[in-house]
Amino acid sequence: MKKSLALLNIVFISSLILSGYMLYTGVAPIVQGKVRVEMQDIDDVKWSISNSTISADTYINISNGGYYDIKDIGLEVWIYENESRYEIARFSDNIPVVKAGAIYKEPIHMSVNLDSIPSELKNRLINESAEFIVRGEISAHSVKGLGIIKVHYHNHIEWEPLVKKLEIRANETRISYSSSELLISVPYFVSTSSLLSGYADAVVEIYNGSERLSYDEERVPLGEDYNSSLRFHISSNDTYYLMTHSEILPIKMRVRTDSGFEFTRSSQYRWGAPFDGLFIGEVQRTLNSAYVDYSFVNNYSRDLDLSIDITAYDSGGNIVGQSHDHYTAFVGEEVHRTASVSVNAVPSYVIVKVTENISGWSYEMRRDVQ
Repeated sequence: MKKSLALLNIVFISSLILSGYMLYTGVAPIVQGKVRVEMQDIDDVKWSISNSTISADTYINISNGGYYDIKDIGLEVWIYENESRYEIARFSDNIPVVKAGAIYKEPIHMSVNLDSIPSELKNRLINESAEFIVRGEISAHSVKGLGIIKVHYHNHIEWEPLVKKLEIRANETRISYSSSELLISVPYFVSTSSLLSGYADAVVEIYNGSERLSYDEERVPLGEDYNSSLRFHISSNDTYYLMTHSEILPIKMRVRTDSGFEFTRSSQYRWGAPFDGLFIGEVQRTLNSAYVDYSFVNNYSRDLDLSIDITAYDSGGNIVGQSHDHYTAFVGEEVHRTASVSVNAVPSYVIVKVTENISGWSYEMRRDVQ
């Protein structure tokens, strides 16, 4: 996930440079139209990131092509987020004089510590679009007595989320099962701003309520659309619950970029259980058979290839009958079936084994004969 710092940097620097450009050209008509501003190309802005602090360096050239010096040039620019009205950054400087026919290079340096921004705003800038308001003011004097010059500037800048999209593709989930754990493979898609570069370490955790079920770690490229799969190893203790209970599972993502900046992202995963609400009733028997009713709903993302095996035992633990049933449970199907077994002696109990043949998951349950 991945993601982010150059975009915030570019917004701040773009605002500053654009403000400077508009403000100084606003003075030009008053000072005989010959004061010109040349600014560094936006692609050449030097920026650096350390932990949560973003720093950027650029410059503007003030070219005084007029006949008179200009002096006491004061520049101030401030940026705030429109919804919260929180001031993100402020820049100001005083330039003593720009002589007639001279070019003055004005260096601009700005640093913003993201941890100083209120957490609600910081999280919103990571996950949502926003709007920045840029306001500026410049004042100057002419040496030849043209008086005080003041120019005001106002502009809107749209903010693109640092994480533009995080999509968990639950309908493409794959499960497999070994003797000790369930493996859930979940394809996902993440999109970050094209202004970003480098990599981030992402830790993705999946929860059942407040209990962490599993996690996955991945090295994620920034500044591009990225497809991959999360692989969650579910313990044997949690496997039965997930196989028989559909849930909305919280997902938490912690991202740390190579520059040291960290942020989090939360989402939800709609898990559809293959055997949602599985019910296996009590064993009933007739003279030569035993049977058990069972039901469930297939809320998983594909059809299930099922085997139902019943083994009947007498009071001494000897097998007195076995049966096998094989069928397909379709997506969304409500299954209500009866599994029966023929016996050659009086059964004391049965073992019911349910197996999903594609994933290999199986579950056994003992039922005493009534």
